[in-house]
Amino acid sequence: MNMKKISKAVVALALAAGAVGSASALSLTAGDLKFTLNNYDSGTVGYGSTPGLVCSTVIACDAKGAIPAVNSYGDDTWGIFSVTNITKLSTGTTIWTAGPGDYLTGLFGGLQDYAVNVSSVDPFTGLQNTTTFSHGGWVNLYSNATDWNPALGPGGRTGIQTYTGITGGSLVVSAKFNPAVNGTPYGASGTYQSKYDNTSLAGNGQGFLDVTGGAWMAQLDTNTFADPFGGMHDLFLSTTFDDANGAASKLGWTVSSVSQVKANAIPEPASLGLLGLGLAGLASLRRRRK
Repeated sequence: MNMKKISKAVVALALAAGAVGSASALSLTAGDLKFTLNNYDSGTVGYGSTPGLVCSTVIACDAKGAIPAVNSYGDDTWGIFSVTNITKLSTGTTIWTAGPGDYLTGLFGGLQDYAVNVSSVDPFTGLQNTTTFSHGGWVNLYSNATDWNPALGPGGRTGIQTYTGITGGSLVVSAKFNPAVNGTPYGASGTYQSKYDNTSLAGNGQGFLDVTGGAWMAQLDTNTFADPFGGMHDLFLSTTFDDANGAASKLGWTVSSVSQVKANAIPEPASLGLLGLGLAGLASLRRRRK
């Protein structure tokens, strides 16, 4: 085989290694990405209806939460999730979709409430909100041949970081929540913030994450999301949740939720190496022609 054919073959292999349409959950394309997740959460609620600061330490908040998270291993918020798709934001294209034999499912936990505030009743809506800030927190995402099973409920958690049918797969990302969730005084040290209506539990939450391991670590460890205090992080999570139709509570969960995780992935090292080899081959071919 001549050098021209070799160069073409190597470049084609390099492009294939980063191909968008790969069926394997372990192949991640580079770019500005959004992971869309469905979740079921077990969380501590019931901090009362007296307006004002309810607690400002983990121990104090543990004593105030009248309805603690179930099977929590000390967590105030934990749950399971399934990724429905991954899209590239700049082009609007879908680069991965969950399907038979190819699922991304995960477990999160470790969030402990350390500051809780209850608002006054809104005179127009009659609603009262609770805002919580948490310490700690981690997320583990796995590639699995089968999808999650929320019907197992909180009882499916068999250890601090194990859940039946999820954590036996191949780890693709592990990450931890980091402080400076927002620009408020409590947000400076908080890793996750949530706000919800006391009656319907409808609300939202957010947090910054840093990747700590997994097959995609090299691609997602980019430090491209700035928090309000100038710290840089790999991922940003935002979520909305409720139990409006009672579907979550029927299975033993507190709420169901939909989340998006934004990331800025770089090409995987193998792809970069192959591309470099291909370019080197092309350069060699040009020299020979001269």
